[in-house]
Amino acid sequence: MDVPSSLLNTLDIEAALLEEIEYPLPYLPPSIMTRAVAPRVAEAAAYFTGLYRKEIDVAQAEIVQVRKSGNGLRPVAVVDFPTRVLFRALCNHLAPHLEPLDRSWNAKQRSEREPLESGPSHIVIADVTAFYDFVDHAILEEELIAQTGEAEVVEVIVTLLRNVMGRKFGLPQVLYPSNVLSEIYIDIAERRLVRSGFSVWRYIDDFRLTATTWRNANDALDGLNSVIRDLGLTLNENKLHVLTAEVYRDWLEKPDRIWRTITEEVKIDLRPGDGYMEDTEAEGDIPDEELRAAAAPKALELALTDPSTDRLEQSVNRLLARSALYSLTRVRSESALPQIVSLMRREPQLSADVARYLRAAAGVNESNVAATCSLVIGDPGVHLSDWQSLWLLEAIRELNELPADIGKWISAIVSGNGPDIVRARAALTLAESEAISFEEIAELYGTVVPASRPDTIAAAALVAQADDPRLRTIERDTKPNSWIVELTRNEH
Repeated sequence: MDVPSSLLNTLDIEAALLEEIEYPLPYLPPSIMTRAVAPRVAEAAAYFTGLYRKEIDVAQAEIVQVRKSGNGLRPVAVVDFPTRVLFRALCNHLAPHLEPLDRSWNAKQRSEREPLESGPSHIVIADVTAFYDFVDHAILEEELIAQTGEAEVVEVIVTLLRNVMGRKFGLPQVLYPSNVLSEIYIDIAERRLVRSGFSVWRYIDDFRLTATTWRNANDALDGLNSVIRDLGLTLNENKLHVLTAEVYRDWLEKPDRIWRTITEEVKIDLRPGDGYMEDTEAEGDIPDEELRAAAAPKALELALTDPSTDRLEQSVNRLLARSALYSLTRVRSESALPQIVSLMRREPQLSADVARYLRAAAGVNESNVAATCSLVIGDPGVHLSDWQSLWLLEAIRELNELPADIGKWISAIVSGNGPDIVRARAALTLAESEAISFEEIAELYGTVVPASRPDTIAAAALVAQADDPRLRTIERDTKPNSWIVELTRNEH
């Protein structure tokens, strides 16, 4: 993919690189590449700029299916680091022309509560099915040029998107620039609705429209459906409702009522606030941390008892379980280990939280964590998807000794047909326990997609001697390869 020199000279690659280092990708474990470039930002920025100057090869992203709340799946794109930096730099170049992105908890709350303030009789609730997956690049290109006038930048962005997605529609989920572009796209629908006289509130692709009569509410729904279809999107029929204001208010307040009941049971309010639980390994004080941790086992028990068919209650229980795990992770308690298998059965979307908890608990009782991981792997009621396996590997990497059954499971992943990101992380896990050969790692290195290659480089550095000429064949392929080898050697 060609980036014109006249454009490349205007991009702040170093700033974009710093932002990508500091941006933890949602739903995915951290990559060693991020830590390898962090100490040498200026050098890495110069190196990547050189890549972009010579027609960078933008690879198609690998897709990992992540469990969503409920039964849905979220297709997460695994994109290599140099492409992420370029994508960020290009979108940063457009930022002065665009409104700031606000996806805070407060923004979500406003979009849900403000529709009641005008005293409507009815409220329409709707969201878009697989929104990011079906953003049309041609429509996006036209809108970006209209908003910014930066035709050359927009053309490069759209070319990058088509290479990453392997088609002419879709945004790679979890990348920050994709969030920015998605707002530009869905704002087209909001503007058209407002011009048609509808009262509209929106948070990402969740819409609220108010009406003064039942008939007007259905007109609003028809209008929303029309503008959404014009963008090549469709509304999610399972999340589409026309409610009276009274029913909507009750629906909005129901989670608070459930939380109050829970608070009476556990004697402390465990509701997360804005930004809470964003990083379970973050340092710093949390209000009432010890009290929260003391209440967490009871809260976890409540969350897993008597499964409800009510979606709001399920959502609250899921958040309660996550909050409890967060508190126990912070204090490195092993008290939740007996409930981990049940959690993985019932709430597979919490696999990342479970893995972070197991990592923390391993520092207290490694043998019990190993036994728990074995139970999760062997339990017939737990379906370990590729994404869940990826996170479970993060917990297993904390073990100093690899039990035979776990080692066998990991070896099967390496030799299997799963996503490259999972196979590469499995190889790194085995390498950390000296349970894989250099030949196996070298074969993976030569076949996995670029985004997954850093793990195989680190694995090779772990199993080879410093003077092994075979390692040099990998280390000398690219400059970042040498950075990863150096980091791996220093850390081990």
